[in-house]
Amino acid sequence: MTDYSLRGRRGKKIPMIQRQLISIWGREGWSNRDIQVGLIAKIGEEEAASLRVIQNQTKGIKDGRIPWDRLQTDGYDAGLVLEILAELNRQTNGKKILFTQDEADWIAWICKAAPNLPPYGVWMIAQLYINESKQINPQFSQIDLFLGSRCWESFDSIIEYADANLPVNPDPRLERNMPLDSLIVEVASKFQHMFDEDEEVIRKMEVMAASGDPGAIFALALYESTEARFDDDQHGYQYGIRDDDLSQAKDNEELRLELSSKSQTYSSDETADAVDWVKAEAQAQAKLEEILQQEEVESGSGATKIAYLPDETAEIVNSLDS
Repeated sequence: MTDYSLRGRRGKKIPMIQRQLISIWGREGWSNRDIQVGLIAKIGEEEAASLRVIQNQTKGIKDGRIPWDRLQTDGYDAGLVLEILAELNRQTNGKKILFTQDEADWIAWICKAAPNLPPYGVWMIAQLYINESKQINPQFSQIDLFLGSRCWESFDSIIEYADANLPVNPDPRLERNMPLDSLIVEVASKFQHMFDEDEEVIRKMEVMAASGDPGAIFALALYESTEARFDDDQHGYQYGIRDDDLSQAKDNEELRLELSSKSQTYSSDETADAVDWVKAEAQAQAKLEEILQQEEVESGSGATKIAYLPDETAEIVNSLDS
C-alpha cells in the first residue's frame, strides 16, 4: 500500500483547484484520508497534495469555525440558507447538517446575487469565495465573472462563457483530465462537453458526481436546470409550442366567439334612444295614473279603467313627446 503522506512536497505551493477541493470536501464532512483519495482519483498521485498539506488546511477550517447566529440573520435570508442546507444534506447523504456563520452569510448573499442558480452551485461558489477571502492575494475574478454573466440561464450563455474562459480543453473521456486553474472553469469545461449530448460523456459525469466530485455535481445541476427551461427544444434555439398550449388557445378562441355571438353592441345614438324611451314610458305611466284618478272622480262610481290598449298607450307617449 502506498503511503501518500511521504511525498517530499515541502515548499511547493498547492494549486488553486486542489485548495478549493480540499475546502469543499472538508466542509462537507470528508475525512482527510478520503480527501486525499479523492484528489488522487481526480488528478493523479503525482499531482495530488500530500496528506500533511490536507491536514493543515482542514485544521485551519475547523479552528476558524464560528456557529451560525440565526437570530442575526434576516428571516427571508434565513429561509434561503435553510433551503440550501436541506439540499446539501441530501446531496452529502446526511453529512452536512449545519452551517457556520461565514457559510450562511455567503450563501444568503449568493442566493440574492444569483437567482435561479442550482442549490449545489450556490454552495460551491460560497466555498470558493470563503476560500479566496482567506488568501493573502485573493483571486475573485473568475467567480465574479461567472456570477456576472448569469450564464446558467441558457445553454448558449454557458457555451459562450466556456469559450471565453477556458484556458485548456481537456477530453472528458480520458481517465484523468489535465488540471484546470479553478473549479468554476472546470465546471464550464464539463458542461461544454455535455452540451454535445454524448451519452458516454454524460454517463461519465454522473459517475464522477456520484463519487462526490463538486465540479461534476455542479455541471450536471446546470445541465438539468437549463434543459428544464425548454420543453421539446433542449437547446433553446427556438420556442417550442406544446400541444396543451394549442388546445388552450383553441378553447379560448371558441369561448370568445360564443360570447361575441351572444352579446349585442349598441351605437351611442341607439343607447341614447333607449334611454329616452325609458323616460317616456315612465312619464306615460304617470299620465295614465293621473287619467285614471280623474275618471274615478268624474264617474263617482268607483269603476276605473285599469288597462289601455297598446294604441292608446302609444298615443299618450306620443303626446308627451310632442
